[in-house]
Amino acid sequence: MDPFLKQLKGLCVSYPTRAKWVFVPTHAIGRTLGDRLVVEGTDWANLRFVTPLDIALRMGAPFLVERGIDPSGEELGPALMMRLLLDLPLEGGYFRPLADHPTLAQALWATVRELRMAGVRPRDLAVSAFESPAKHSELVALFSAYERFIRDQNRADMATVYQEALNHRDWCPIQPQDCWTELPDANWNPLQRALLDSLPGERLEPRTFELSGVSVPRRLTSARAQRLKAEPGTNPLAFLMTPGFVVTSGAQKPEVRLFHAGGREAEIEEVFRRILATGVTLDHVEIACASDAHLALVWEKALRHSWPVTLLSLIHI
Repeated sequence: MDPFLKQLKGLCVSYPTRAKWVFVPTHAIGRTLGDRLVVEGTDWANLRFVTPLDIALRMGAPFLVERGIDPSGEELGPALMMRLLLDLPLEGGYFRPLADHPTLAQALWATVRELRMAGVRPRDLAVSAFESPAKHSELVALFSAYERFIRDQNRADMATVYQEALNHRDWCPIQPQDCWTELPDANWNPLQRALLDSLPGERLEPRTFELSGVSVPRRLTSARAQRLKAEPGTNPLAFLMTPGFVVTSGAQKPEVRLFHAGGREAEIEEVFRRILATGVTLDHVEIACASDAHLALVWEKALRHSWPVTLLSLIHI
């Protein structure tokens, strides 16, 4: 069993009535974890799957609304970035001549949003970090124009909501007698991490597998987690995580089967045939996809065969 699911199962058994909060990147992941607990025989109550934004809105949104600031994400996005970009001078610009590129607005919006969620302001962007001074100059101008827009229009993006929430910790719905944990190795941005580190209640370190010979990425070092070695008795794929693992005599030898297919669709069809050949129920099958394209194809194939499936994307941009 996944160590994090096993940990949640233990919490449900030990504290059936205690409020238990689990932070997940998306509600879809929370629903999937809840479904798996039920499928594996664990009845749970007061286990609340929430995103950091859910808590930040409850802590900060009332105070923003009180000041006449709308904490909605409407009118913010790629379209706004393109409008602000077109207002910049064309001469000497770096991005402005590329305004006709179909994905430019999306890329600029993602950049500005990530900078904001990292707590970065336009004045924090150093010229030395850019190969092109023109690129630095125009990005700073665009970033500044965005901040002026949300200030003049009394709008609040996600970064504003998180910053406001940090000023009102007494409005946190998590009480001191509650306990909470988080999905291990979730890629929280700095503002989300700051909010989680400020929460009251009993913080439980999430448990996850230790991967031998693999160092923890720097972006995950700020989150505390218990890393456990995979047990061959409970995880048939433990040998993949432990180089040099040897199956003892009498133990069932784990097996991984590889095959080649003539394209993405043929690959998914072969996966479906192998699932049918095992005779197991769909509740006990997981298909790990390498890309969103594979994920969409699995969904289309499942609809065609009337298979009830749940999709869960763990791809972080």
